[in-house]
Amino acid sequence: MRMEIAAEEKLGRVYDLKLLRWVWSYVHPYRRLFFLSVVLMPLNSMFALAQPYIWKLTIDLFLTHNRAVPPRWLRPVLEAFGSHGLLAMGFVYLLLVVGEFSTFYGQFYLTMMVAQYSLSDLRMALFKHVERLPMSFFDRTPTGRLVSRMTTDIDAINEMFSAGSLTMFMDVLTMLGIVAIMFAFNARLAIWAMCAVPPLLLILNFFGSRARVVYREIRERLAALNSYLAEALAGMAVVQLFTREKRSREEFDALNIKSRDAQMVANVYEAGVFSAVESLSSATIGIILWAGGSEGIRRVITLGTLVAFIDYAQKFFLPLRDISSKYTTLQSALAAMERIEALMETPASIASPPTPRRPSPVRGEIVFDHVGFAYRAGEPVLRDLSFTVEPGRKISSSCSRAFTTSAPDASWSTASTCASGTSRRSAVRSAWCSRTSSSSPATCSTTSALPAPTLARPRCARRSGARRP
Repeated sequence: MRMEIAAEEKLGRVYDLKLLRWVWSYVHPYRRLFFLSVVLMPLNSMFALAQPYIWKLTIDLFLTHNRAVPPRWLRPVLEAFGSHGLLAMGFVYLLLVVGEFSTFYGQFYLTMMVAQYSLSDLRMALFKHVERLPMSFFDRTPTGRLVSRMTTDIDAINEMFSAGSLTMFMDVLTMLGIVAIMFAFNARLAIWAMCAVPPLLLILNFFGSRARVVYREIRERLAALNSYLAEALAGMAVVQLFTREKRSREEFDALNIKSRDAQMVANVYEAGVFSAVESLSSATIGIILWAGGSEGIRRVITLGTLVAFIDYAQKFFLPLRDISSKYTTLQSALAAMERIEALMETPASIASPPTPRRPSPVRGEIVFDHVGFAYRAGEPVLRDLSFTVEPGRKISSSCSRAFTTSAPDASWSTASTCASGTSRRSAVRSAWCSRTSSSSPATCSTTSALPAPTLARPRCARRSGARRP
């Protein structure tokens, strides 16, 4: 006996925009909350980008020998605070921090609210779809794999929302705003600060093209691990009965090692992206200090401008660092979306008609006329089953059914006996097996004569002295 975990079907190339449109179909009912959170994104960026500018003004207006002229919008504030200019700048900076906190809190709260509502609908739709799938689907699909679809894969999509992966577009706009502010301050120093961007884009493209494949493997191997665990726990009595504990541990260990190795490869890619961003960020700050320090000595730029450039450079690489982590989370979520969408596209054979027909009065007679049934082609469960149940009649049988085995000198017969009105448990208790000299047709003695069906896989307890086929 060996518990086989069937490999998942290979998915073709699925475009990211197609998957995101599919997820949007569940977000659409809550689009007002979603768009409100989107409106808060640029406000949050504006509050964040204004803070280094306040640092620049504070240094140039109050902390250097050559005092700069305050901008027109700041003069009423300085006049309101009188001689306490630093206190006025601190008040303005505090307002920006409070605005950044408020907009970020509102945006994150609304995004997670939309995420929970949408994923709740997705879980319900997925469960409803699984209920309509044919029995043949469950016969070939391990239970653990379905549980993995409804739990870990949906959790991966939830992590995409919580990690802010959908704000990547806003992060790009923030970086473009930083570049515009840098060029407004000093174009030459801004060009020096952008030297690290081309190699960073190459690194991100190198790791990003490989991350999708790795995260797809992670979803597959995690699903296989969960499937084996569910099947092993459900059949633990059988495992212990056949003393297969050691073999079962070996099979589980092999699946566990495969899942661990895939996770380790993903960690290597993520660490490579993060370290590259950190290294290039530090190198950019060094370039700014080298190029801006010489210009500051020659009084080409002010000290406040140099400090603002360093702060803006850090804020420029902060979204890049976030984009790298958000991108890996997005790749994991897209791999999970592929699996869930593939399950949702599985055709359902159980469906109610659009216009149900009201049945006419019936006599209540039940007729099985040469009925056959199979979950898989070539593996019938019922074959040539025929019987009739009259209206108001209860059927309980005393049957002897014979089946030819692979043994040349023996055949097996199974019988169940129960009187009319006896319980199913009594019928099961009265089951017995006997060895016969040859295959014989089944005979049934019931309140109405029933020819016994020919079953594809009879199961019966072995009687003492009989040989197992």
